[in-house]
Amino acid sequence: MDTTRQRCAAKTILGVLTLLIGACRAQPPSVKPTLSLIEEKVKRQEDFQGAARMARDVLRRLDASGQGDSLDAADAIDLLRRASWGVNQCGDPDALSLCRRAMAIREKHQRVDDMGYVWSLSNYANCLGPGGNDFRAAKPYYERAVAIAEKVLEPMDPSLGRRLSNLAAVDSELGEYGAARPLFERALTILEKNLGPKHHDVGVAHFNLGALVELLGDYEAARSHYEWILANQVNDPASTDTGGVLTRLGIVLNETGDPRGAEELYRRALRIYETNGGPEDKNVAWILGNLGRLKLESGDREGAYRLLERAAAIGRKEHAIGSAEAVPGMLFFADVLTDRGETQRAAAIFEEALSIQSTAFGPEGWHLAPGMVGYARLYYKTGRSAAALDYALRGESFARRQFQETARGLSEREALRYDRVRESGMDVALSVLAMSSSDRPVDAVERVWDALVRSRALVLDEMVGRRRNLLVTGVPGIEALFADLDAARNRLAKLAATAGEPADPAAHHKKVEEARQDEERMERAVGEKSAEFRQRIAARRFGLSEVVASMPRDSALVSYVLYGRPAATGGRRSPRSSYGAFVTVAGQAKPSFVRIGEAGTVDSLVERWRRIVSSPPPPAAMAETQDRDREMGNRLRQLLWDRLPGPVREARSVFLVPDGSIHLVNLAALPDGHGGRLLESGPSVHYLSAERDLSRPVRSRPPGGSFLVMGAPDFGDAVPSSACDQAKVHFPVLRGGGTHFSPLPASKDEAKQVADLLASRFRADHKAHEDNLLVGREATEEAFKRLAAGQRVIHLATHAFLTGESGANPLEDSGLAFAGANARRCDPGEAEDGLLMADEITSQDLSAAEWVVLSACDTGVGPIQAGEGVQGLRRAFELAGAGTLVMSLWSMEDQATRDWMKDLYEARLNGASWPEAVHQASLSLMAERRRAGLSTDPFYWGAFVAAGDWR
Repeated sequence: MDTTRQRCAAKTILGVLTLLIGACRAQPPSVKPTLSLIEEKVKRQEDFQGAARMARDVLRRLDASGQGDSLDAADAIDLLRRASWGVNQCGDPDALSLCRRAMAIREKHQRVDDMGYVWSLSNYANCLGPGGNDFRAAKPYYERAVAIAEKVLEPMDPSLGRRLSNLAAVDSELGEYGAARPLFERALTILEKNLGPKHHDVGVAHFNLGALVELLGDYEAARSHYEWILANQVNDPASTDTGGVLTRLGIVLNETGDPRGAEELYRRALRIYETNGGPEDKNVAWILGNLGRLKLESGDREGAYRLLERAAAIGRKEHAIGSAEAVPGMLFFADVLTDRGETQRAAAIFEEALSIQSTAFGPEGWHLAPGMVGYARLYYKTGRSAAALDYALRGESFARRQFQETARGLSEREALRYDRVRESGMDVALSVLAMSSSDRPVDAVERVWDALVRSRALVLDEMVGRRRNLLVTGVPGIEALFADLDAARNRLAKLAATAGEPADPAAHHKKVEEARQDEERMERAVGEKSAEFRQRIAARRFGLSEVVASMPRDSALVSYVLYGRPAATGGRRSPRSSYGAFVTVAGQAKPSFVRIGEAGTVDSLVERWRRIVSSPPPPAAMAETQDRDREMGNRLRQLLWDRLPGPVREARSVFLVPDGSIHLVNLAALPDGHGGRLLESGPSVHYLSAERDLSRPVRSRPPGGSFLVMGAPDFGDAVPSSACDQAKVHFPVLRGGGTHFSPLPASKDEAKQVADLLASRFRADHKAHEDNLLVGREATEEAFKRLAAGQRVIHLATHAFLTGESGANPLEDSGLAFAGANARRCDPGEAEDGLLMADEITSQDLSAAEWVVLSACDTGVGPIQAGEGVQGLRRAFELAGAGTLVMSLWSMEDQATRDWMKDLYEARLNGASWPEAVHQASLSLMAERRRAGLSTDPFYWGAFVAAGDWR
């Protein structure tokens, strides 16, 4: 017994010793404390090199002890990668293999739902994306890291904020700015709350968000972020981080008109970079490039060349061969070489840059757009028009696709701002058309016009589509279909912009085609639920051929375009802009392009002519006031009309797509050069926001014939502004000046007259007639919002105004006045204040409205953005879904307005199309005034135009 017990005891002791030895081998005593020490060093961002050496030593010890697949080994690898990132990012050759090893270890131990795995994923993504320029491949790993962190961390944990920031940075690199911005904003909120304003990571978050909004063209927002960093002293004043902030702030100052301030900041940043990194540092190249831009823009071309040549040399030496990071500097230097006439050197750099980006982002990646457009400028300068056109249109196609994808995640204001600064090949393409016809490709006009049709009014198209989608969400099952459609579109966008040249191009192409088919399948599925959606999707894909096929007989299409010449600008749009016009006649074989003239000349004539015809004629004999605009009007007509081909001017009706200041011209009101007006001798004219409007699907009419007519609102007594000082309420300014809404007694008769005409034609009963005619105190903002939806016709006879409060957003600055608009301004707490802002109009569902008539001053006037049209009230009603909009380009006399409206409605209700109805109304009023011995000056009849659906 004793012997047996002794043997058992010996076995037990031996087993314990074996376990202890195994434990010692599995976990060397110094590993845990050492790992903790390394982590502290990394967190404090001190001695990254020492921390990396320590981590490698721990990993070697674990490998030697047979514990290379332990979780401690995974921790050691992750700490090694974090420390190495602070030294050389992913410059060491074993970076990716070590990252994959760490992930494999955690997956083997089934530890894929904790922060350890988050670190492994993040390290691998860092080496793929920022370290390897393969951002598309990196994104899924960042997304997975965020998903895990959101599960295991508190919503405001700073580590989650950092993960969100990493994902946002990759979205930004890929051009998915709409997805990036909310992630950056959320990350900033988390980090600020937890770390305080002095923490480095908070400064980085402000910097990232500032860089993104700067890219979108929101320079004021970007400036606030950069100045916040400097004011809160997040960085050492002599650190490279501070140098980056100073440089970006300098770029913003230059873009907003302060080149002196920009240069001062660049010089400060240059001193920082040269002190910290030496004269060959890549950041030195960045600063030299920006200083070169300043020199170029100031006219010092030789000084710019010297700076940019040095910057390009540093960039190509500092960055690894084939690095996409060097491309922006290469492209800008190539632009300068192009302007200097060193075309062979420029061509070599463009070729190299495009090759680098094709490898990094794929042959169809939108990142190639700047290089394509730059190469197009080179070919244009050397007279190779065919190559210039090919590269310009291809670059525009890439840039347009990226813009459309980005706009889906932006507000309208952000999208409009981004549209102003995005890359575009249209300037080069249009400049090719301005060459003599013998010097340009034979199919140039059709190709460029087709690109313009697809690129014009993209923001308006996106916003209208977004609002229309909301209106069909009540259809059973359609919400899920929209979700699937969004997923299919996102998948296609990711595949189309895949970074890196695929190992198997055929397989990659197959995936892209499958994704495209998925998108189309989901669009068909949504279209089966909504005919309107189906029609709208089809219309979005329309090009020139579909537009021309939609033209009615005996009509012409005139499409004006404003473009900047690609001359000596170093890649920036030239201040020397021009107008051109594409024209075609229904049934005609080929369209043509006409050069109109310098933008400065046209814009000046438009302003001077409008100043004359928008003011009442002097009280003199009629004959003396008929041609007061003769000189300005004839010169303007000679540019805008006489230069068009004869078949266009002989057409029965003309569809006109304006651009720039031409939006503010009623062609019919111009003198015809023979003592009359184009109204009398020319065709009817109808305005379109974009050529695609010609192909609009026919609206389905709601049952019945409902209408809403509002006029002569009781604005209330005027309240002195001093009586409202304590309320701190801003007084809106009428477009004609002043802040008081004066009564409009004549508009009461106008409203009743219009309502009677509509009631007789729509056979509305007496009660419905009373409900749909609102004047005086009943003409309220609340009534409009309650009754407008579902009406086939809306007529508003009131005041328009401009507040000037936002200073940047026309939808927030303009509106229409309703009952109580004067008195309400001392009581800002009222639910409805009598001022219907344009922004409020956009939230209304006016999709049933076949036409909306705005009988108020200057309702068709507002800020103009090239390619996007007039902002303000006109755009608001378009966004709300109105079919045709009748609006004014200046203020007409009350009685003339009433008479014109009567003639308009009679013509329209008797079956005339909108171009015919407007034409007939103006002719009738002109004839009536002539018979009465009254002035037929355009002031009395020429203000109103119609835009939108022409039928």
